[in-house]
Amino acid sequence: MPKFTESRFKVNKTLSKHIRDALLEAGIDPERKSHFSLGWPKESRFKWMPRFLLMLVFYAILELQSSYSFFQINVWVQSFLYLFVGLFLIQAACQALLQATIAMASRINLNHYVAATVGEIVATL
Repeated sequence: MPKFTESRFKVNKTLSKHIRDALLEAGIDPERKSHFSLGWPKESRFKWMPRFLLMLVFYAILELQSSYSFFQINVWVQSFLYLFVGLFLIQAACQALLQATIAMASRINLNHYVAATVGEIVATL
């Protein structure tokens, strides 16, 4: 991997010399954009929320059905419905985590490397 030299980039006056040198040594452009901006339009920001709430309601209905047996459902059909609900809940939760990480990084001016690391740590928890 080629090492970047300071002569290839404009000198970034907002970074300390130590940080700029460490970025250059790692092969990272110190002039890159240092924070995220939310690129989603406001109307599609929380697209996952209705899906998440609908699946929670559907999950509650399935749990009530298994407890009180309002009507008979084949075990295979019930298993498929639980799988369907679980996959949609996980997908909505992942989308919410991604949007929350990007919003947090944008608010406290983190660079994209730190924001991705924070998102990975939170996802692991």
